[in-house]
Amino acid sequence: MPKTRVRRLILPILLLASLVLNLGQTVQIGMLRRVDIPSVVGTYVASTAPDGGRHYVLEQNGVCAVYEPMGDVEKGTYYLDDDATVESPLTMRFPSQTLCVLRVFDRLYLYDPEGSIILLRKVSDSPTYISVEH
Repeated sequence: MPKTRVRRLILPILLLASLVLNLGQTVQIGMLRRVDIPSVVGTYVASTAPDGGRHYVLEQNGVCAVYEPMGDVEKGTYYLDDDATVESPLTMRFPSQTLCVLRVFDRLYLYDPEGSIILLRKVSDSPTYISVEH
């Protein structure tokens, strides 16, 4: 076979192999990103003032709640985009207010209406209500 025929045969094969490998890596990276994203469902506790001691609960069905132990529970809804990444905005809507939250892995950063940022630490992967009736 002449050299030009060999080149014409090898070049498309190498190009196809490269395409298959790149496609495989893209799919693998996409799967890793999805696996590494922890669920937002669970119980979070405010770690700083002015919300120190408040519990924030996010349930699987889009229901959220905020309460202080031995206090009243305020229920609302939350929205997290289906294409959420490890750094995603989350909106919590209650009858009395709407809260903007930034999710970073298993922590939430609440933008308080008064202008402060409050860290919400995840204390349980399960929605938990402590010392309240809901």
